[in-house]
Amino acid sequence: MKHIESTEQKRRIAVLYKNLTNALLSEDNLNPHEQITGEITETYFIDLLLAFHMHFKYLTQNESIDLLDFIAILNRLLFQFLTEKGGDDD
Repeated sequence: MKHIESTEQKRRIAVLYKNLTNALLSEDNLNPHEQITGEITETYFIDLLLAFHMHFKYLTQNESIDLLDFIAILNRLLFQFLTEKGGDDD
C-alpha cells in the first residue's frame, strides 16, 4: 500500500483488517480485539475501505485486484442488490 503515509494510518488499517477477519473466525481463533481511538473523520473511512480491500483480496486469493477494480466490484454488487430488491435502498 504505497499511498499510506503514516505509521498511525497503518496501525488503524491493521486493526480494522483484524476486526473484519474476526467475523469469519471461530471464537477460539479470534484475534485480540483492538479499538480505534480518536475522531471518526474522512481518514477513518478511507482506512476502512483499504482494510476491506485487503480483506477482499485475502478471501478471494487474488492479489491482482487493485483498489479501482475493487470499487468497480462493489458498485456491481450494489447495483445487483438494488436491482434484485426492486430499487428500494432502505
